[in-house]
Amino acid sequence: MSSEKTRGAKTRPLAATVALLVATFLSSLDVTVVGVAMPRITGQLGGLELYPWVFSLYLLTSTSTVPIWGKLADLYGRKRTLQVGLAIFLAGSLACGAAPSMRLLVLARGLQGLGAGSIFPIVQTIFGDLFSVERRARMQALFSLVWGASSILGPLAGGAIVSVASWPWVFYVNLPVGLVTMALLQHALHEELVRRPVELDIGGALALSSAITLALLGLGALGRAPAQGALLLALAAVAGVVFVVVERAREGAGRDALMPPSLFRDRVVALAGGSGLLMGQILFAFIAYAPLFLQGVIGLSPLAGGLVTAPMSFAWSLATFLGGRVILRSGYRAIVRAGSISLALGAIALWQGLIRLPSPTGWVLFSISMLLYGGGMGTSLSAYLISVQDRVPWERRGTATAVIALSRQLGGMLGVAALGALSTSLLGRGLATAFPDGGAPSPSALLDPHTLGTLAPETLSRARDALHDALAAVFLTTTAVGLLVVVVSLLFPDVKAARKPHGEAAAPLAE
Repeated sequence: MSSEKTRGAKTRPLAATVALLVATFLSSLDVTVVGVAMPRITGQLGGLELYPWVFSLYLLTSTSTVPIWGKLADLYGRKRTLQVGLAIFLAGSLACGAAPSMRLLVLARGLQGLGAGSIFPIVQTIFGDLFSVERRARMQALFSLVWGASSILGPLAGGAIVSVASWPWVFYVNLPVGLVTMALLQHALHEELVRRPVELDIGGALALSSAITLALLGLGALGRAPAQGALLLALAAVAGVVFVVVERAREGAGRDALMPPSLFRDRVVALAGGSGLLMGQILFAFIAYAPLFLQGVIGLSPLAGGLVTAPMSFAWSLATFLGGRVILRSGYRAIVRAGSISLALGAIALWQGLIRLPSPTGWVLFSISMLLYGGGMGTSLSAYLISVQDRVPWERRGTATAVIALSRQLGGMLGVAALGALSTSLLGRGLATAFPDGGAPSPSALLDPHTLGTLAPETLSRARDALHDALAAVFLTTTAVGLLVVVVSLLFPDVKAARKPHGEAAAPLAE
């Protein structure tokens, strides 16, 4: 290990926990603020065809680097690695706010995602180092409350910023929060790191990044160039096979592997990863496309769109709080199954609610879906994460936590890309049908209040109907994925929370 041992410095658990909470707030605030603000940003910058890429490229860079950040945290220390990741994230936020076009915004989001990939896995790894599984299960409520607060404030702040100020402040808001986080970490967290030889898995990292990138490009190309999309997906599969071969060879030779295959021989880890892949698709489909539906089809303002989705955050926080307390008594399986069923029912209610809006029945179903969605996500995600951290020793905790984060973000990235291709294709066909003689408005016009008022009522109605049908297909697809989440949960083993760490000494923090 290239790091020196900390001498004389003491970790301050309370202050360190505050730093982790602030980092969690930073990460979740960015996702919710941008999700609500993007329809208005697209209306001003244009380029609706690039709309999915604002999310997809962010998810690409954050997803492909998650296992790298997790491995670096195991090798070089949690704090040092997280500080570097936060600095990159803030640089990307600054670049997003200064972007003069949608194309440059997409590129800046890629830089932002590069740093964002470090936040969730390392924060959760440090949290696992600081506390035993009993306290971790109970204190997940703190993280859920912070996530819930940021999820509520994010849509409201995003809507307010683009309504009364300029949209770059959607990204600039990350800067003060990130700087506070870095200062708290520097003050509160200290590590005693054991020196050992370091050999980074460059081949594995390149193969994984290539597979994810090719898959994203392939899904994006399927709608407009099926042959090219199929070729890219085939190349992604080849890169994936290469990644598996490289990882098996490295672990078999006793060398550091980016994602050791032996981790997935544990049924808990394998099923948690599989469920994360599916749940990520549902979560990021909601983040990306629910605001687009509410603002583009129904005509809500960004602020109103944020208000109507706020109940999901309350439900998420409450479910995590209650689930963390039940885990120690009932084990993980009951919580996982209950959360998965709630999520699937929420996906069904959301689909049915959206296609019926703005009728009263549609709003009732939409409100119910927010509660079920949030409750399902809150219970399932926290239970899967704690169960995985409970199964691995300290020296693998960063890697295992990164695997769970990777699965969720990978699912979200591929889901947003695939659903983006689907919605873009269907929207193009719908507009061609609605306007057979030409004259269809730009889809971006449905998101910009300045140009919206220039459209004739009949033109606006037909364009909104086309967007409605395209996005309805998106949420029908997520409903099918929600049912698959339930199937995976039924396979989860009946394991109990360990009352003591797995034979390990206290986490190697200077306490």
